[in-house]
Amino acid sequence: MKLDNLGKGFIGLLCICVVLMSAAPVWAGNADIGNSPAVADETASANDTKATAADSNVTEIGTYANAEGENATAVGTNANAVGKNVTAIGTYANATGENTTAIGAHATATGNNATAIGDYAQATAENSVALGAGSETGNRANTVSVGAPGAERQITNVADGIAPTDAVNVRQLNRLSLRLDRVGALAAAMSGLAPLAYKADEPTQGSIATGMYSGETAVAGGLYHYTHEDVLLNAAFAICGSEKMGRMGVSFRFPKGKDKSVTEAPITPAVPAAPVNPATPTEIQELEPVAVISEATLPAHQATDAAAADTEVKG
Repeated sequence: MKLDNLGKGFIGLLCICVVLMSAAPVWAGNADIGNSPAVADETASANDTKATAADSNVTEIGTYANAEGENATAVGTNANAVGKNVTAIGTYANATGENTTAIGAHATATGNNATAIGDYAQATAENSVALGAGSETGNRANTVSVGAPGAERQITNVADGIAPTDAVNVRQLNRLSLRLDRVGALAAAMSGLAPLAYKADEPTQGSIATGMYSGETAVAGGLYHYTHEDVLLNAAFAICGSEKMGRMGVSFRFPKGKDKSVTEAPITPAVPAAPVNPATPTEIQELEPVAVISEATLPAHQATDAAAADTEVKG
């Protein structure tokens, strides 16, 4: 009996169905890929030569791949995933703890909730992230590292920060630096303003100044007014580019006493007396007539004393 094309097709389809029905189902549990897998329980899978599965819901793909713990996944030669919800993908990738992820050859994530992405990337602190080949987080928790000591990287295409915890880019830092330079120039200009001494017939005066700082130049102007010789009002304003600065103030003097118009005269220091030189014999002889006349008018006992003194001087 000859079969037409439709009959041949039907018989072929029937044979395929028989083969599929006789094959072991692949949707029960985890998929196994590799030679001679060692399966630890009904829900674990071991794929490739000498791979082991020691817990539930684990996946191992690769030579000597090892996954231990609930929902652990190890993919790659010697990949090691030990812990709950850990993933190690790559040759010698290592993920331990809880909720850790290591992706890349020799990548290591050992802190809980840590993530290491890149060859030899190491996220060893809790809740840390190492991005890029060779990146390290060290022992600092809750950090993100894009390099390592001596192998730093730049983060490019960073938008301006808005929130208090946002990163700041160089553009924002340059704007801040410009403002600081202008503030320095404004302060220098303000410091150049100063009033003159009080004059009763000219109580109001003005002042202008300029100041420079780090390449920026500012101009300032101020007004001063004495309401009294002891009270001075002042106001000033300065400008540098888009930055502005202003001030207002009052200065006053406290009197020393109730009657501030009375002042004490300064004390003149005493002048030392000039030394007296002793008289010469010639000077004494010139004074003798005066002495003789004086002896005549003196009482007897005083005249005797004067004569004795005169004799002593001559001797």
